[in-house]
Order: sequence, then C-alpha cells, then structure tokens
Amino acid sequence: ETLASASSLEKAMRESGKVFLVEGYFDQLAAVASGIEAAVASMGTALTPEQAKLLARHAEEVVMGYDGDAAGESAARRALPILLAEGLAVRRARFAEGEDPDSLRLAKGEKALAEAVAAAEDLILVELDRLVPPDAHRNPHVRARAAKEVTTLLAPVKDTILRYSYGRIAAERLG
Repeated sequence: ETLASASSLEKAMRESGKVFLVEGYFDQLAAVASGIEAAVASMGTALTPEQAKLLARHAEEVVMGYDGDAAGESAARRALPILLAEGLAVRRARFAEGEDPDSLRLAKGEKALAEAVAAAEDLILVELDRLVPPDAHRNPHVRARAAKEVTTLLAPVKDTILRYSYGRIAAERLG
C-alpha cells in the first residue's frame, strides 16, 4: 500500500512537474481531496536539504502551502534557500491568518484550495517586495541593507541567467 501510494505520488510529480509542499498530513489529505495529487507533507516546518533533494528528483517547481501565520511565513523563508539550492522554482500559496490548506478546504471547499494553489506567487518576487521598500532608492543606508539582503536571497540560485534576471528586477527596484 505504501509503495503504491509513493509510486502514484512520484508519477503525479513527474507528470505535472510540480509538488505542493505542506506542513502536515491533514493538509496533504486536503490537497489530494481537492484534486492536487502531487502533495507532500514535510511533517513540521523544518524542511531539510535531503527532503529538497528528493523533491528535485521528481519535480521542477514547489508550491509551498505552509500556514498563513507568522510561523508559516518564517518557515517558508527558511525553506526557500534550501529549495533554490536544488534548482527548484518556488511559489507560495497564500492563506489568511490562522488558515491552512485543510481549514480552507473545510470552510470554502475543494475549489478554493485548488484556486489558492493555482494563484501561488513566485516566492523570490514576494521576498523582493518585502526586502526592498518602495523608497529604498532615496535612502543610501536602506538601499545598501536591502541590496545585501537581496544578494543573500539570490545566492542559492544556481542558474546564472535566472539569478541575473531576478537581480535585474531587484536593481530596478533599488534604483
């Protein structure tokens, strides 16, 4: 039974090129009930490099479905460089404060969860928005601090063209 379910999960990841990464079993079950077969649970918020390597074997993109609270945001930020280091594209599904994939499905139905996953944003762009304040170009100290944080954010991106492209976006925002 376990081998069959692992095999179908791997097949779903390979066919879609994507995996929906959630914190626990209930969120994983909610995803599968919503038609998202390529869903895995990291069982907590501490994603390991070994887990990221496993995901990269079967998918090219990870959609993070961590909880919509401060802990979930923090966990997503900690997991981002680990996933980027494996060459994975990373998007983040958004949930309201105190909401997670399971509670969204229970409150608003399977379609709402599938729509949240489909609308997931590029997490590097989300982080650039957070790290670079709109007025950064006016304040040299803010600009320098933001540039250092952006450099750290982009360091794990192995693909030079991709890193350059994100760097250009950051440079435009930094003025």
